[in-house]
Amino acid sequence: MIDEQDNTQAMAGQRVEVEQERDALLFMLEDLERSREQIKKAHEEWIAALDAIQDPVFMHDRDGRIMRSNRAYARRAGMSVKEIVGKFYWEAFPKGDGPLPHCHRAVVSGEEAGGDEDTDEVRLGSGEIFVSRSFVVRDGNGAYLYSLHIMEDVTERTRIEQQLMQSEQRFRNLVETSSDWIWEVDADGFYVYVSPKLRELLGFEPVEVLGRMPFDLMPPEEAKRVKAEFEAIQAGRKPFAGLENVNLHKDGHEVVLETSGVPVFDRKGDFHGYRGIDRDITRRKRDERGLKKLNRILQTLTACNQLLIHAESEPQLLQDMCRVIVEIGGYFSAWVGYVEHDAGKTLRPMVQCGFAEGYLEGLPFSWRDDERGRMPTALAVRSGRMQMSQNVEQDPAFDVWREQARKTGIASCIALPLKDGNDEVFGSLSIYAETVDAFDEAEVKLLEEMSEDLAFGIQTLHVRAAQKQSTELLNKGLEETVLVIATMVEMRDPYTSGHQQRVADLAVEAGGVAGGLVGEPARERGGGGCVGGGAIGPQHGRGGGGVRARGRPAPRR
Repeated sequence: MIDEQDNTQAMAGQRVEVEQERDALLFMLEDLERSREQIKKAHEEWIAALDAIQDPVFMHDRDGRIMRSNRAYARRAGMSVKEIVGKFYWEAFPKGDGPLPHCHRAVVSGEEAGGDEDTDEVRLGSGEIFVSRSFVVRDGNGAYLYSLHIMEDVTERTRIEQQLMQSEQRFRNLVETSSDWIWEVDADGFYVYVSPKLRELLGFEPVEVLGRMPFDLMPPEEAKRVKAEFEAIQAGRKPFAGLENVNLHKDGHEVVLETSGVPVFDRKGDFHGYRGIDRDITRRKRDERGLKKLNRILQTLTACNQLLIHAESEPQLLQDMCRVIVEIGGYFSAWVGYVEHDAGKTLRPMVQCGFAEGYLEGLPFSWRDDERGRMPTALAVRSGRMQMSQNVEQDPAFDVWREQARKTGIASCIALPLKDGNDEVFGSLSIYAETVDAFDEAEVKLLEEMSEDLAFGIQTLHVRAAQKQSTELLNKGLEETVLVIATMVEMRDPYTSGHQQRVADLAVEAGGVAGGLVGEPARERGGGGCVGGGAIGPQHGRGGGGVRARGRPAPRR
């Protein structure tokens, strides 16, 4: 009885253990099923994610056989996903004679390609271009498991890049062959790009200017002016055009540039600086200055001709001519000197304008061929031709006079001979400027014409004075002759003396009229140059030549 109870208890314990084991097994089976479902779901999600990728993607083992691919790869290969598995990938897509270069060492020789990611470019016969990015997948111990390839279609991107490269090359060619200097500065105003044209415009290599500011290339005062103007523009982030500025060439001479630019912003709208061009307008500005100067000279010539027409006295004519040259012509100073034929060959200042009063009278001017006679004024007197110094500071002819030139601020000068009707020099007209290279070819021609007009006007005044003196002597002699004749007749016949006296008075009056006709100057109605009065009859002075029809004394023959 006791044995049966023991057996019954033992069997009951065994059933409990079996039930517990069954419950545990069922729990494990349920957990395994849940895990299997999770793995299946994860696999499906992974496959879905892989198929969602538009680029062809595949995995291959060490031999290069495809283990898995997405639908995009299958479409490219022209097969189903199941058909592709197990094939060598170069038999599917992209077709070839073997693995891609970066797979060769991994697939054939078993060596790694030098990194976990490698890139190969694949060009198809259709013209399409793919980039294969391969990734080596390893286990926890670093052993090779498989390779993952993502085939990216870069056909359109490559086409755009090529177009961009071509566009950049065209732009570079345009920039490098442009007659303008292309530049870019950052937000702080420092050059970050400079085109090669800089070399031609300012003599600098582009690398010499990068990192510098535009104002570093300008004279100090100009830099101060332009910087203030540019900062106002930059503060408003505004485009600008036609900003004229003077720059210094590498060799030191000045170059005038016209600058235009536009602000540069990024996609967020943040300011990054300016981009623009500089154009060389040095010649244009020089031409503009030359045109203004010629206009002033023409105005001066016109004013001088008016003086010549209405001139009554030589000293006033000379003084007015010098005044017009300085005030209208814009020159620093001018003076007229007359030649003295004394032992010292003195050049006597007659009038001046622009210098301090009495300044010239204290200087030992001479037209001798010695150390002091090498200045343009003396050379013009001796040679009878225009003489000029465009840079007094460097002209050896001014060695003796250089200190005087520095004190007065003279930088260049021109000397013009004054000639009489016999082509003999009787004086000179000297004109001074405060800048070097102040006299160009066209200007010199007009000044030579003006000096000829002045010489003619002086000679005309001399002729008028001589004719006036001759007329007065002639009238006086005629009057005395008539009175003598009338006196003699009256002494012989007192009866007709009153009548004869009246006849004598009429004769004297007639003589005065006749004498006035002899001395009346002939007026011209000629063309350009000096329009002045020249007397009919012999010219007083050397040679006794006449007066030219176009307003110049006749040359000696």
